Amino acid sequence: MQNQSYNNFTTSNQAYGQQFIQQRDYSKSEIINQGSQGSQNTMNKAGSTFKRLSQSNIFSPKNQQIFKSMVQVSESPMNYSKFKNSSFTLGNGLANIGQTCYMNSVLQCLFHLSGGKLMKQIEENLQNEEIFNPLHELIFLLSLTKNICENQIANYEQMCQVKDIVDTYATNFRGTAQQCAHEFFCKIRELIHDCLNKHHLTKSKIQKISNQTSNPNSSPLQKAIDKWNQVNSIESSLISDYFRGQYLKIMTCKNYLCKNQSVLCDVFDDIQLHIPTLERRNSYFNIFPTSQDDKLENYLRFEFKDELLQEVVCDKCKCKGMEIKSSLIRIPKILVLQIVRFDAQNNKKQNKIQIPSKLNISEFIYKSEVPRFKSTEYKLTGLIDHHGETLFKGHYTANIYNQQDRSWYLFNDDQVSKQDANFSTKLEIIGSESAYILFYELNQ
Repeated sequence: MQNQSYNNFTTSNQAYGQQFIQQRDYSKSEIINQGSQGSQNTMNKAGSTFKRLSQSNIFSPKNQQIFKSMVQVSESPMNYSKFKNSSFTLGNGLANIGQTCYMNSVLQCLFHLSGGKLMKQIEENLQNEEIFNPLHELIFLLSLTKNICENQIANYEQMCQVKDIVDTYATNFRGTAQQCAHEFFCKIRELIHDCLNKHHLTKSKIQKISNQTSNPNSSPLQKAIDKWNQVNSIESSLISDYFRGQYLKIMTCKNYLCKNQSVLCDVFDDIQLHIPTLERRNSYFNIFPTSQDDKLENYLRFEFKDELLQEVVCDKCKCKGMEIKSSLIRIPKILVLQIVRFDAQNNKKQNKIQIPSKLNISEFIYKSEVPRFKSTEYKLTGLIDHHGETLFKGHYTANIYNQQDRSWYLFNDDQVSKQDANFSTKLEIIGSESAYILFYELNQ
């Protein structure tokens, strides 16, 4: 993997584009007419959805004009993707409008996850809705942006329009400052989830369900089941179907006369992997052997290691000291791993981490539950890199795996290029000091 410094980041794509990847060069033979009946049906559905949304008075007059222009572009008959053949279409790039690489890298991963199936299902949810709420505007925007990318590079003006509408809902990301790609991904995922939530409950109903507790004498497994059902009866969507998993943490009083247990079984949408300090690494040589290269699996083992919490007081005997064992009780279709590279001062930890193309997580699953899963093996399909030394100075790019031709592609704002055939091998053997967000999809 190439190592580039992006400390002196500028808003010009040309400032880093020429060094990082080659400029895309199109010939007439690569400009392909996209006139298939399937594509036309998709556009007709998008147009029909836009018409219904417009009639629902959700859009402001300004946004109506934005969407009308984007619909026209998305219906363009020309396809400029140089990575299109009879079996697959890989989207084009997104223009950087001023330190928006964090947004571009996240959107490209969202558009391509599960080979584009996730976004397709999100679009189908939108098309099947009979009553719209304001958040549907955001989903329609994402759908249109994806369709534009299939036809051509989303240019500066179009991405300004995208950013303008995204800022309406993701208010923390307003302005032109560099932002955290992981925080942006979480926010977009949350907004889509809220929009597609299958349950429309009143606050009093939500509070009533939230106050329900399991039988204190229930087994840890039953408590986890009760918690899972409770959460999903309040909020569930296509997004939670893909990304939601569940921890099981059992805390046991170390007083051998007590051995009281407390159970935590919270749900999660991604897992954060912390880079331990040298002092903590030295305490876990069995997890982190003395090696220059760290393995991703070791970071997972560090997160799920057994711990003794000396200062935690037992509810029953009031003695200090609780032993905690952590595991997974439910696993998601798409496992999102964030490598926490930034400290409290936003300085970056440049640890080179070996990233496996296949990841088996059976050792982290609650032992009695392992046989329940048909598969516990994941395949790496997406990777967002951060190039630079601090959180707010640097550059984000996305690498996406295409199952059809079994190749990796680099998305660097408005440029897209095919990676070397040994890209995944380099990740596994040499490692990466820029890998920031990893997307693993369950082999089913």
